[in-house]
Amino acid sequence: MNNRFLMTIIMVLYVLVYPGCKSTQVSPPEKSDTDVTPLLEEIIKINTTMPHSINGAFRIEAFAKNSFKASAKLQYNVDAKKGKMTIVDSVFGSQISVVVRDNDTLYIYQPIGNTVLVFNFTRFPVSSFLPFDIDVELIDDFLTGRIPIIKNYNSAKAIKQSNGESFILLENDRMHQTISMKENAPDKIMFVSKENSKRYEIYFIKPTVTNTFFSYKGLRLVDVQSKTAFEITMQKYSINDPIPDDITDLKLPKNTKIVDYR
Repeated sequence: MNNRFLMTIIMVLYVLVYPGCKSTQVSPPEKSDTDVTPLLEEIIKINTTMPHSINGAFRIEAFAKNSFKASAKLQYNVDAKKGKMTIVDSVFGSQISVVVRDNDTLYIYQPIGNTVLVFNFTRFPVSSFLPFDIDVELIDDFLTGRIPIIKNYNSAKAIKQSNGESFILLENDRMHQTISMKENAPDKIMFVSKENSKRYEIYFIKPTVTNTFFSYKGLRLVDVQSKTAFEITMQKYSINDPIPDDITDLKLPKNTKIVDYR
């Protein structure tokens, strides 16, 4: 898969915090409205500083009814929009899937069933494969070091707290988005669907911004209502290394069934 297959990776951990001890009441930090423009400009700087290529190895763990642990390797030519991700079961070592992006086409090979699913990249039905109803392009942003922002937002506000944390509040016809910023780096993002009030939370583990390049050690993605979550931990991550020209080649066994959803 490509950036999108990232989506599979992008899935992160769900953490429930149960209050179990008494504590002294602490007054919340004071909040005040502030100009949203400087904060958005910081994000725009980050989002326009993209690597030319990405090589990565990840550990994936799902916390849901059907929990699993897997590892993934990714090679992605960002400029050409071509890449491949191979996902392997961590327990049995068997291949779960191979995801290839070739520009606007996404291929998902499933060894079980010997089937290739073909999609238009921009119309990939995320909710059909994952318990998260979000735009595939938002998922794609994570791999390339961009901060996901909803499209066509018609409202933008900012709140700054006395503890130094800031919040960007965005809204479009479909969703609300809140971005929490600490020291000019996002540490968590929340999406709320207007249609069904479902809430999706994304937590960045040890986020940093270096020369306007955004990176993090891990990622947690939570569907609050269904109590489903994925955690992805970066084991290796390098940028701007050469990517083979044949990265999109899929070597398939005989009699592979191709299902085209384009």
